[in-house]
Amino acid sequence: MGKNGADAHVRARILQTVDELRDEILATSRHLYAHPELSGEEHESSKRLAAAAERAGFTVRTGVAGMPTAFEAYMKPE
Repeated sequence: MGKNGADAHVRARILQTVDELRDEILATSRHLYAHPELSGEEHESSKRLAAAAERAGFTVRTGVAGMPTAFEAYMKPE
């Protein structure tokens, strides 16, 4: 598969995944908007987003760079 074909496949996969997670994405967005936290104090937001990433199949590491609200999420390539 050429680069354009691979790009089209990745794009289609991303769009499909976003569509599948649409309800959760919107609910999370609405919750974060309704429950704002101060900069550097986003403890509940961070927990909620990290949990959502885990449910989506990502491996999550919290406390990145010594910050309790920071996390990284990654997924191994297929």
